[in-house]
Amino acid sequence: MAKKGGRLADKTFTINEKILIHLKESPPLRDSMDAPHALTQHGISESVGIRINHVSRAMKSLRKDGFVDEVSGRVRGEVRKRKVYTLTDSGLSKSQKIIKKVASKKVLLRKGKTSKELTVEDALDRMGKTTTTTLLRLVDSEGVVDVSAGKKAEDLTTFSKGLPKEEPFYGRKGEMAVLEEWLESRKERILSLAGDRGMGKTSLVLHAYHEWIPRRNSFWFSFQEWETGASFLEALSDFFKDMGRTNLKSHLKVGKKIDLWEVSGSVERDLGEGKNVLILDEYPSGGKENETLLVTIMEAIARVEDTKMLITQSARSVPNRREYLARGVLAEMDLLGLDKKSCEQLLSRKISASEFDKIYRLTEGNPLHVKLMEAGKLEELIDTKDYTSEELALLKYMKIIKESK
Repeated sequence: MAKKGGRLADKTFTINEKILIHLKESPPLRDSMDAPHALTQHGISESVGIRINHVSRAMKSLRKDGFVDEVSGRVRGEVRKRKVYTLTDSGLSKSQKIIKKVASKKVLLRKGKTSKELTVEDALDRMGKTTTTTLLRLVDSEGVVDVSAGKKAEDLTTFSKGLPKEEPFYGRKGEMAVLEEWLESRKERILSLAGDRGMGKTSLVLHAYHEWIPRRNSFWFSFQEWETGASFLEALSDFFKDMGRTNLKSHLKVGKKIDLWEVSGSVERDLGEGKNVLILDEYPSGGKENETLLVTIMEAIARVEDTKMLITQSARSVPNRREYLARGVLAEMDLLGLDKKSCEQLLSRKISASEFDKIYRLTEGNPLHVKLMEAGKLEELIDTKDYTSEELALLKYMKIIKESK
């Protein structure tokens, strides 16, 4: 057993105590037919950092002490049922006491050439969303937790398919701040960004994507008309393969029937514990196949600690929307028109203030509509039938002015 006070080291706590902490910090078992990988022997082995045979021995001991229950469950991504472990009431009480003991101990938190002695509680605060289990795996025999030994920015994986070319980006400071807060601070793992065609969803998210690349493993997929669910999964598996993870790639072998239940588990395991962000640009609305695939990926994301996914759609159609909002998994954001100053920067020529005011009023700040009006391409504007005769006359006037210059 651990002694009170003093410096934490790798062997301060026993394997059994570390496993109890891990089970306390893992997603709960809500349904034996949908068990988290973290509750299996392999999941425990990966998280705690011990061999699988040590896990097996420890579970026998913990069950004998009445701290753990063993059930047979089906884990996402696997066909056969496996042993899954949950804490009993006494196990829960025991794990809470151990976590409290760990929190009071001290470690030397090292980052580069800087070191500082902190309590584990303060060190976890400094390390962001790191779990106690992860810190116990990182600490060495001298009580040093070296966070500079993690993945460097240049080692992060970036993968894209259909990535648009960057265009000049104007305004949207408020929207960028919201996206940044969601990525780093908000609990919701998934963000649904909706806006009319031409409102600048892709431009905004593309700008954010390039900001995030130095900080996270980043994946971008643009859903063009010719893309399918299979091509999306293939791209996602290539992203994971570049990260050195092949669960999804193995499942998508040629000739093998795709089981979305197993796909969700493979995605969960491939995402692992790293910081990831997935962007699904212009995800298609409607259709049973599209909805089922999206739910499959969303459920995997919901079970992973530090992965975020951003979905853009012209018309919001996230399946099971109310359920995901209630669970705190989903956040929503509506993209409105650009401010006047930013819209004015889109124009390729100087026009009078009164002329621009009319353009801005008619387009409501939709960047695409602003450009189309300036170009005089009335036939490409959306819902021109809804304009009044006075507004259509103004549009025609704008076209004549454009052609005469």
